[in-house]
Amino acid sequence: MTKFNPYIQGKFSQGTRATAEIIGGKARQLLNIPLYVPYWIVVTSDCPDDKLSEAVEFAILTILKDHHPATWDNKLAVRSSATSEDGDSQSYAGIFESKLNVPITEAYSAVQEIRQSARTSKVKAYSGNDAHNIAVIIMPMVDAKWSGVLFSKEPVEGTDRMLLEWQDGVGGVVDGTGDSSHVFLGTGDNITEHMDSCFDGKTIALPELGELPMEQVVQLWNQAKRLENNYNRPVDIEWCISFKPHQASATNTVILSKGIYTLSVLQVRPITTLGASNDNA
Repeated sequence: MTKFNPYIQGKFSQGTRATAEIIGGKARQLLNIPLYVPYWIVVTSDCPDDKLSEAVEFAILTILKDHHPATWDNKLAVRSSATSEDGDSQSYAGIFESKLNVPITEAYSAVQEIRQSARTSKVKAYSGNDAHNIAVIIMPMVDAKWSGVLFSKEPVEGTDRMLLEWQDGVGGVVDGTGDSSHVFLGTGDNITEHMDSCFDGKTIALPELGELPMEQVVQLWNQAKRLENNYNRPVDIEWCISFKPHQASATNTVILSKGIYTLSVLQVRPITTLGASNDNA
């Protein structure tokens, strides 16, 4: 495999090619998040059709080189990163196509379909034009136990509280197909500001979170506060939490009650609209 392809950029991209015009708005926002972001590669927006197959092959070989197949199930998340996406004035949330659980053998077709989604009637109706360049993010699929979104300010009424929404598994909260749960979190120094909670001197129990692990929720809460401060405006974070059970080496059995929880931040965008009760709406 060659060591360079001009139409592939990655998580640690820098320089003149690491711009929203080249890697798209979604990938550009990911570069602003140093913590919790999974490995990703992007096929740039300026990749010509006759170079696309070669670029996708290079991306897949790079992923396989960096991720041993034993560490994941060889499924991919293939996501849009249009140059107009996740900007300060318009988010284009859900307007362009994205694909989850894509087999490696179908990666090229998925990338083609996502690029073609920039020219649909839905895009034209949303934006008023059909001239959109689109990059495509490819990342190993995270086997999520829970997934959801966190709004650093609740967007419907614009109140000064965070809204955490989640469901079991992958993707349902984001695409609107899931049966989700939600809870409001504090936005000051105390995550429990808007929650009924109890304090036993050592730990905080938050029954509204159900089975969500508290440590990872606090990580997400802290990340939301940091990103809101960096952007100087509220943000919308797409996230997931995966679980890897410990293996009991003596008997080679899985101890289901114990394992490692891992938070992944999959996307961040500025919130472009807030409810009328917010002063900055």
